[in-house]
Amino acid sequence: MNYLNKKIILILVIGIVGFLVIYLPYVKNERSKSIENYFAHPRVGDVYKFNIKSHDRRYTTFYYKIKDIGNEIIYFYPGIVTGAYGENDAILNHYDSAETEVMTKKELQEIRNGSSSTALLEIVRK
Repeated sequence: MNYLNKKIILILVIGIVGFLVIYLPYVKNERSKSIENYFAHPRVGDVYKFNIKSHDRRYTTFYYKIKDIGNEIIYFYPGIVTGAYGENDAILNHYDSAETEVMTKKELQEIRNGSSSTALLEIVRK
């Protein structure tokens, strides 16, 4: 490998690292803001993105779309597909309208507070 190729590779690596240093905190901040803005006032159609840690410490991503909201219960359409942490959102963002999952508002608050093996990553409102 000649000097020019090494220089190009170094520039690319520095560029990618620089991009990630800026982009990842931005994404984390945007996700935190979405939870802060939408958690207290859920709406039908909101999408909740969860990571669930298994006993072997692996994460699985689940999507739930709000179907209906009761006084103390939220009804969700579960995602059709689950994926490993970092899976492409477009692949996972499909729901089974024939199924319903139920969570109480208290359970969701506990998840938000971090007192379970499930983490609320993001709430998307369209």
